[in-house]
Amino acid sequence: MARIDLHERPTGLSGPALDYNIEVTVAAGGQATIDGPQVNPGRTARLIGLIVSSSIILKTEVRTVEAGIASLTRITRFSLEHGWDWKSPDPNLITVAYTGLGLDAFRLILTNMDTGLAGDVYATIIYDEVP
Repeated sequence: MARIDLHERPTGLSGPALDYNIEVTVAAGGQATIDGPQVNPGRTARLIGLIVSSSIILKTEVRTVEAGIASLTRITRFSLEHGWDWKSPDPNLITVAYTGLGLDAFRLILTNMDTGLAGDVYATIIYDEVP
């Protein structure tokens, strides 16, 4: 089995990766959804990495949305306060193609695992678009 180094930048990128930053407050025991930006017409977005920082114990689910329909969860991560830094081992591992039929984007479902304390979450979705 080949060794995958998650600290190296994936190769084969078509150009500079785009990023999307957002902040949300998640109620105690609650959930929030973050959608990345719409994929551009004629393009396919490839998820390159995620940076999720929080002041709470957090469950993060990574999904895709194509034609307004969300996929099943592609990645799940539980993290203590301070968050999660994920880099894709392959730029084609998780992709979203433009359909023109509704939202086409990456989605994060954030669940606050602390039932007594609300918290702030900051997320950056790093992706690349190719024809």
